[in-house]
Amino acid sequence: MKSSANELKSRGFVDKSQIDYDIDITVQSLKNQLESKSPEKRTSAAITIKEKNIYCLIPELIAALRIENKLYSKIGISEALVSFKEKTIKKVIPFLGKIGKNQHKKLPAKPFEKNNYPLPRDTIARILNKIGVDVIPILLNEADRMPRSQLLEAIDVMGNISYYHKNSESLNFLLNLFEKNRNDELMSWKIIRAFSAFPDPKIIKELEKVSVDSTIKQHLWEANRSLRLINKRSKA
Repeated sequence: MKSSANELKSRGFVDKSQIDYDIDITVQSLKNQLESKSPEKRTSAAITIKEKNIYCLIPELIAALRIENKLYSKIGISEALVSFKEKTIKKVIPFLGKIGKNQHKKLPAKPFEKNNYPLPRDTIARILNKIGVDVIPILLNEADRMPRSQLLEAIDVMGNISYYHKNSESLNFLLNLFEKNRNDELMSWKIIRAFSAFPDPKIIKELEKVSVDSTIKQHLWEANRSLRLINKRSKA
């Protein structure tokens, strides 16, 4: 059912064509708009920050995103952060696993059956994912200092970017991480999923071993799925 205009407004929807980017607007006024009680004003501020390339407001955008609960305002803020690319990466990494409540906290009840790599569920992971391959070396540099909650989401980012950009920078890191964390069922499951990005003999060997030896059904699902995706892409 199509949403009414009032329903869209209540979720922070803004028609970009109606925003006047030529008016004299200050950094302080944009800060104030990001804190407005009106979701429309928050969205409009985020869009303006993006269009005017006001990257000095990255910390304010992150602060706004942490408490934002309206769909279109959240999208506008996220798109602004994505637009600043390398300027955003290091500033958002500390918030991996801290925004939103949709992250995997336990192994899934059923397999993911689509023939692609799933989008990260974490809000910051999605932002990093959209920025792309420039994220990988920075994540690898930061990974040893990450708490487990951040590292879980970073694995999703590495896997997704590696899969869609055919990038192998994180291959050895993920192999080593898998070896060190075999008793962490959730982390191992995420790494097995990330392995689908790498048509490498070392990865295939690990996946085949999991598919034969594992007693954890979620690991079996994901190992077989990763092997299937690798095989499919190799043929293509």
